[in-house]
Amino acid sequence: MSTIEKKTVKHTLRMTEKESVKLRKQAEKAGISQAEFVRQKVFGLEPAPMPDNAFWNHMADLYEIHDDLTDEGFRERIRRLILEIQSEATLPREVESNGDDEAVAH
Repeated sequence: MSTIEKKTVKHTLRMTEKESVKLRKQAEKAGISQAEFVRQKVFGLEPAPMPDNAFWNHMADLYEIHDDLTDEGFRERIRRLILEIQSEATLPREVESNGDDEAVAH
């Protein structure tokens, strides 16, 4: 990576108070900074809302079941499934237009 690629560039963004509140709330809902929220949107991603406590409690239950398994093959399948579920629930999704200028997350 070159020196230029390592440098960061600061951008200033002007918006109304109402827009600022909306940005803050949406970033908080996704559990990320406002800067990260804007970055994801700029690069065609739709930030995922942070799952609620019930989701994380269920994930903890699944990990407990995983830890109690003795069959290594089945244990690995469960581990991959847990990680896939967690990824699908928390990672941003790519956004494409559906033809009428409406963004659609995938």
